[in-house]
Amino acid sequence: MEKKFITARISIHAPMEKVWRLWTEPQHILRWNQPSADWHTTHVENNAVTGGQFLYAMRAKDGSAGFDFKGVYDEVIRFEKISYTLTDGRETRPYSLPLETASL
Repeated sequence: MEKKFITARISIHAPMEKVWRLWTEPQHILRWNQPSADWHTTHVENNAVTGGQFLYAMRAKDGSAGFDFKGVYDEVIRFEKISYTLTDGRETRPYSLPLETASL
């Protein structure tokens, strides 16, 4: 099967240290990680280092469905870059901006 790629670009106007903390610390991931208002994340394990693993337990609020979003970090460069591979083989390969640009 041919691999398909999706490219997305986003600008976040906040200090890099804050963005990093909100993106990597489990207590923050629990607050923002849901695909819609009728889903939530009930449990997070996150070891945001190269070779570390992550697990986000996603559940429908009405209890009708759930799944675990998990994988392994392929590369983590603090305040600059995170790439990972999900357990189903899907990969992220982020475009990395120069640190001066990334810390707007």
